[in-house]
Amino acid sequence: MAKRRKLKSAWRTTGPGYVLSSVLRPIWNTFIFVIFILECVRFRLVLDIALHQHNPALTVVKFLGLWLPLYVGIAMQLALFVGLMFGLAQICKSRELDALHSVGFGLHQLMAPVIGLGLIVWLLGLFILGWVQPISLYYSKVFIHEIEQSANVMLAGTDLFLMKNDKTIMLDGISSDGNQFQRVFIYETHPDGKTVTTSGSSGRLLGNGEVKDQHYLVDSLNVMELSDGPSAVLGGIVKDSTTTSSVHVQGPLGDAAKTSYSPRGESEYEWTLGELLAANAGLPFKPESHKLSAELNYRLAQLMFILLLPIIAAVVIIEPRRNPGPIRFLAGILIVLGFYQYLSYGASLSRNESVP
Repeated sequence: MAKRRKLKSAWRTTGPGYVLSSVLRPIWNTFIFVIFILECVRFRLVLDIALHQHNPALTVVKFLGLWLPLYVGIAMQLALFVGLMFGLAQICKSRELDALHSVGFGLHQLMAPVIGLGLIVWLLGLFILGWVQPISLYYSKVFIHEIEQSANVMLAGTDLFLMKNDKTIMLDGISSDGNQFQRVFIYETHPDGKTVTTSGSSGRLLGNGEVKDQHYLVDSLNVMELSDGPSAVLGGIVKDSTTTSSVHVQGPLGDAAKTSYSPRGESEYEWTLGELLAANAGLPFKPESHKLSAELNYRLAQLMFILLLPIIAAVVIIEPRRNPGPIRFLAGILIVLGFYQYLSYGASLSRNESVP
């Protein structure tokens, strides 16, 4: 441990190491601050929904976790730029940069670890912006969809409508405690073409209140089977059908609830960087080519701009006068914010085919 401390102390006493240690703390503090502010805003939005769930705390944690990759991507870029400006401004004001120059360290040597830090953030941004962020945005939509369905179960007198590839379930007149319903309609299609229509006058839900864990149990059923599917209905006359009565029927709601939301890829925001580059991801949806192109260029421009952030921070702060004031901080922040605003506006115009 003592040897490690000596090595750490010796590394900090070198010029590049001292510069890097001076900027790491403001970068980390800025990163935590931005993440905290953004998650607090998202927490306020999800709190009203979570209060009606069976486990509010778990609902909030899952929702905030799904939005975390988006906020990490934003916070990394802001923290890199703002943290570098604060750190470099501190060593400029204290004349420590002049002292490092006087002992033989050139500016290119002192800025080398800063550029290396920018490369690390670029690699993290490539992974987060390119792959983690689009997938997490899709699953956040799925999670909200499931929450809304779960909320419907808890409201009195409402309907719950679930669809699967081969099954449609509709519950009507759900009680205030979410345990009873007045009517049920189940329509199911089998691979052999046979369709089964089930209707019941009353039933109850079993589970902990969330759709994915709910089961329905129905008594006093009427079941109609069409052996040849919809083609068996001709001129209002049902042919090749059987109608039976059953004591009860039971099945899960969770399977239908999980597949009731559209698959990933309907929006270009949900495509990963690899899928955008290939332009043929094998996803069930295919947005317009100009939208895919706009999204691809938008992400590539963000990634390239990350490499420029350390250079912009150094140019804005470091000068012969060595006394950066608030105007320089403001100018640097306006440069970065102005670029992202321009990029976002240009991407929106490109998605609408207003510009190439």
